Amino acid sequence: MKLLINVEAAKSIKAVMQFIESQNTNGSGNRWFYKLQRYLLEIIEVSQSLPLCKYPPFREKKLHCIIYKDWVVAFKNEKDKCVIMAFVYGTNLNY
Repeated sequence: MKLLINVEAAKSIKAVMQFIESQNTNGSGNRWFYKLQRYLLEIIEVSQSLPLCKYPPFREKKLHCIIYKDWVVAFKNEKDKCVIMAFVYGTNLNY
C-alpha cells in the first residue's frame, strides 16, 4: 500500500520539522520525519481495520485516526493507498 500526504498535512509536518530543527542539532527535523514515516508505514498495513476518528469533524469525513506521540494523524484509505489528511497536535482538538 502507498502512503501519500495531502498538502495541508504536509504543511503541518514541515512546520514541526522546522521547529524541531530550530531547537536541536542540524538534521534533527529530518530524523524526526523519518521516524514518523517508518511508524506510518507500519500502521498502514493494518489501517483497514482501524475504527473511524472520535473527533467529530474527522468522523464526518470518514477519516481514521492514529496517535503518534502527542500528534493525531487523520487518514483515509483508498484502494491501494493511504492518504494522510491531517496532522494535528492532540491538545488542539477541542471536543
